[in-house]
Amino acid sequence: MKKSVAVCCLLLMISLFSLPVFGASASKSSDRQLSDLTNRFNNLEANWGRFQLGGTLNLQTRSDLDRNQMPPLFKVIQELNLFMDAFIDRNLLFSLKLAHSGGWGLSYLSLDPDNQPYDPPLVAPLHIDEAFLRMEHPNSRHYIGRFRYSFGPFGLVSDFFTSPAEGLAYERSLGNYHFSGIYSRVYTQYLPGSDQVEISEDYLAGRIAWAQNNSVLGLNLIPFGIAGEKNISLDWSTAAQNSSFATELGWYSFKSDRYPEYVVDWTPGFLVSYKNQFSKNNLYQIKVGYFAPGFAPSYSSLAHSSGDDREWFLPNSKGIDLLLLSALPKNYQLANRLIFLSPIENYGQPQSGYRFRSSIIKYFSPVNQLELGIDLNRLTKNETEAFVGWIVQF
Repeated sequence: MKKSVAVCCLLLMISLFSLPVFGASASKSSDRQLSDLTNRFNNLEANWGRFQLGGTLNLQTRSDLDRNQMPPLFKVIQELNLFMDAFIDRNLLFSLKLAHSGGWGLSYLSLDPDNQPYDPPLVAPLHIDEAFLRMEHPNSRHYIGRFRYSFGPFGLVSDFFTSPAEGLAYERSLGNYHFSGIYSRVYTQYLPGSDQVEISEDYLAGRIAWAQNNSVLGLNLIPFGIAGEKNISLDWSTAAQNSSFATELGWYSFKSDRYPEYVVDWTPGFLVSYKNQFSKNNLYQIKVGYFAPGFAPSYSSLAHSSGDDREWFLPNSKGIDLLLLSALPKNYQLANRLIFLSPIENYGQPQSGYRFRSSIIKYFSPVNQLELGIDLNRLTKNETEAFVGWIVQF
């Protein structure tokens, strides 16, 4: 009996001493699993934090009011931009932008080759708009790949906004002085009937700028443009609390053995701008421009504008460009833009022209807006167009 009692007491003591040990082991195992799970979530969050995804979707309907068509035909244009930024490390960023634009209802094209729509169909795939690496250090920044780039406040003599550069760019700061340069490969001519490059050219441009007290003075040099093109410009810009002023004076020249019949001596182009934000949501801007005949840098904010892209000014023109943004109640805004141009030399075009664009913008949020307006273009074409646009950023 005593032996049985002793055995029971021994088993009880063992179980009592064993319980904390088993509990500690289970607790350590649970802590380890929780720690592993936390590390996994942290790693996932860290990796996801390296990427930034987003884009814009622009849906716009347009209708030519000059056509005698009842009801008027509305064209629907859709533009989509997608981007992804990947932070490889603290100093290195990879950026990719995909773009696509087209019209609704153009998938079934006419068999008549002379009856093709101006706008591409929506079934076209996305194309790579930009793809580059950006390397940053405290006093320098470098790009390599396909990217947009511009020199000066307007890009009158060197601008890769419409057609991104394909090469590399270098930026360096030394005190108040800033140095930048860009190299881009430009394919200019293909063999007839093939996709083989017959002539390829290199584009090289540089900029030296001096900055102090919210003012920048710059010199832009393009020693190797397209074929025999050479450009130079001087620019100055300054900014105050509610206003800014910028001006750029450029010269364009062209001389090449490949095109002996086309020679342009140093031809000037000039643009000046003043912007004033006279209240929190109200702004006006005045631009005055003069572009002599023959001022036609290949990569410029004027090169492919035709009055539609960055600048409404045209080569061989002089005039004034006015912009007024006025805030309205309930997150509405009235936007008015008017430009008057006249040719410097008359080559059979009208003596003067204008373009007026007026719209009302409703801001549902900073990334969601709806615009309704009218566009009267008497510069490059005689057209009156109504439009409705919806822009969403995500």
